[in-house]
Amino acid sequence: MNSFKALKLGVFLFFAHLIGESPRLTLLIVIDQFAYHELLAHKKFFTGGLRKLIDQGLFYQNAFHAHAMPETSVGHATLSTGTTPSQHGYIANNWMTRDGVQRKADDGTPEETVIDAPRAIPAGPQYLMVDTLADQIALNSAEPTNLVTLSLKSHAAIALAGRLGSPYWFDASTGLFTTSLAYKKELPEWLRKFNETAGITKLTEVTWDLAYPKESDAYARVNPDTYNYAATKEPIAGTTISIDRNKKLPFDGYERSPESHRALLKLVTTYLDTETNNENRTVIFLSINNLDKVGHLYGPDSYEIIDTLYHLDRDLGTFFDSLSTYARPEETLIALTADHGVFPVLETLPARGIPFARRASAPQLIDAMNAVLAEEFGIEKLVIGYISPQFYLDQSR
Repeated sequence: MNSFKALKLGVFLFFAHLIGESPRLTLLIVIDQFAYHELLAHKKFFTGGLRKLIDQGLFYQNAFHAHAMPETSVGHATLSTGTTPSQHGYIANNWMTRDGVQRKADDGTPEETVIDAPRAIPAGPQYLMVDTLADQIALNSAEPTNLVTLSLKSHAAIALAGRLGSPYWFDASTGLFTTSLAYKKELPEWLRKFNETAGITKLTEVTWDLAYPKESDAYARVNPDTYNYAATKEPIAGTTISIDRNKKLPFDGYERSPESHRALLKLVTTYLDTETNNENRTVIFLSINNLDKVGHLYGPDSYEIIDTLYHLDRDLGTFFDSLSTYARPEETLIALTADHGVFPVLETLPARGIPFARRASAPQLIDAMNAVLAEEFGIEKLVIGYISPQFYLDQSR
């Protein structure tokens, strides 16, 4: 009898595996910005993969990340290294150096250019200060192991892969999955063929159909007021999204739609079809990020977030069922987790009984802090920057 186990960690973490022999196929999934309360709020309407994990799995509900920086790079690196930002080096998605230069967690050296993506910024693991689970698997596997990391985001892929985990990610400027020269001199044949046959680069639009009728109870938690304060006022769930090649990132709308996570799941099966065999073990790290991409625009009380979860649940169900093609259920291990959670759009909270909730911009915080420091210590303009949650000081003072 097959028996799923699921683990829920941190803001939200699922760890799922089938009990049995030492796994030949291991799939470690991180759903970007999947907060625990979102799982509980919508599980009534889950019918696929998430429902299978909840109903048939071992579900750990009281687990936490041991840090307080809820961002993608930080959460992924914490999960992959088993240590905290002060140790692994990813203290934020972005930060400022002592000389006032902003850095991104996945900034690469000038030589680590992204393959087939001339507009992309070089990407690599130079700021990751410790090894990852993928690194340890690559170094210490007792038998041949296929190892790959797949994501929509470069910084999520690199945080999971470390230096030896073969990360590939989606480039929204080209519509291609790629990697950087930090890892490969050229794309592997299986990925080139996927890019050629997937048809993403030829799209002019992508349609996002709602998983349930719009007036269904499945969307009862949608707060219409959230669209008044969202970063983007026009909803995209239930619409057709144009792909504008005059934009810097023509495929950013595609990334936000459920089609992007379907492409990731198809990428996994393509890898399994072409790169695995019955002899080797396979370990796949998979970071699914479209939930986070719509979450930053619309907040959790939107059709975009809620409907993404319903589509993801259904698509994971089909995907999980397909894995038996590649390994027997008793030889399959699945872990599913999240890197961080999400907070409601602040401006909607006063109407819900939190009157003191308000948004403060970085310039406002810098001015306020400098005013306090000037009054207390007579030092003018000591604070030169703020990238949540850190203030940055003028080191020459």
